[in-house]
Amino acid sequence: MLNYNRDDVIRCAKNPECFLNIIDKNIRDLVYRNTLFDGILTRDELIDQAKARGKYWEYTNKEYIKIEPPLNSNPNSKFNKLVGTHEQSPNFVCELEDVQLIGPYGLCRTDSEELVLENMGAKSDAMFRLRETVSDLGLSTLKKKLNKNTNPDYSIACSLITRHRGAYRFNSQNPKGNYAHWLTEDLPKLRAVEHYIKETGNKPVLILNSNPPSWMTETLELMGFSERDWVRRGRDIISVENLVLPKLNKHHSFGADICKSDKNYVRQKLTRNITKKNNTKRNDRIYISRQNSARRRLANYNELINKLSKHGFKSYNFEDMSMEEEIDILSSAELIVGPHGAGLASMLYTEESTVIELHPEKIVGTGFYLLANELGHDYGYVIGSSNINNRKKYKNIDFRIQPKSILEFVDKPIV
Repeated sequence: MLNYNRDDVIRCAKNPECFLNIIDKNIRDLVYRNTLFDGILTRDELIDQAKARGKYWEYTNKEYIKIEPPLNSNPNSKFNKLVGTHEQSPNFVCELEDVQLIGPYGLCRTDSEELVLENMGAKSDAMFRLRETVSDLGLSTLKKKLNKNTNPDYSIACSLITRHRGAYRFNSQNPKGNYAHWLTEDLPKLRAVEHYIKETGNKPVLILNSNPPSWMTETLELMGFSERDWVRRGRDIISVENLVLPKLNKHHSFGADICKSDKNYVRQKLTRNITKKNNTKRNDRIYISRQNSARRRLANYNELINKLSKHGFKSYNFEDMSMEEEIDILSSAELIVGPHGAGLASMLYTEESTVIELHPEKIVGTGFYLLANELGHDYGYVIGSSNINNRKKYKNIDFRIQPKSILEFVDKPIV
């Protein structure tokens, strides 16, 4: 049976021609899944199987976090729906035997040929990544490689291959991972790895993207790991005898898994191990720039920064700096302003700050609102404007922000 979500139905009602494309996508998903896999392994099924083999460990209790309203006087309904106390199920790590990791996303295939959802997120996330993997590598090629019997590449390993290709901090034509999801989803898995080592005495090798950017390796080193602890994905199919699989706490505007202790773990590890530089001039008020990005830049950037500088702000292009420099600068920030995008995840490096997120017109996400709450920050937002009438393009279009809309969140100018 083919599944259609509400957005698909609405698009088809407005434009019947798109129905053929949606049918095509669903049929392709069925073909790809049935060719390469023999079913799907959900989180509940994963837990049951791991428990039955004695390969399941929990390392936190249930967590509760209170989500506060934004600082805005009349918040968007998307934020209002999230206000209140949320319960988070315990974190866990488990071990799977005889697993294959497939393609640039590290899709996980069990010895019974099931597609594991845990390291991808929801089923829709896994299917999207399966489509891209087949597009990259070819269906017949993948089938041949998967059915080829080989010795394991690694005895014990944990995959840190990112489920988001991303475009921040590197050329978008050469994607290597998403900075925000790396900080909020992948680095917390090292907490699970530490618990696994404590429980079993075995240390897994960490499998990274085939060409990891410097911010990946630099943050791993700041977390206490070295080049001896990781390898780069070197082939399309990786065989692992024992795969260490942590729970994925998903960072997203919808379907997010809120875990305050994960974020605190990463923040404490990263900030504890940097070398403070006495000659670094730090600003309490920071603007995180996206002007070097290919999308979602401020069309009136110069006007905005001229106004904000009179109120003590300094603009930074952190992609030009090392991770130590960035963390050092942000560690004392009291007020952070920036456009919606991966760089805003750098709020993780400071405590008890105020974060003002700048959204493109008509596209309001709640992912960084939730992250700000997990980190104990106050949060406000401003919605910009553009001349584009096509809603599909709003998310990535350059947009304008009225300086006074930000200054409403700011105290009197610094003289």
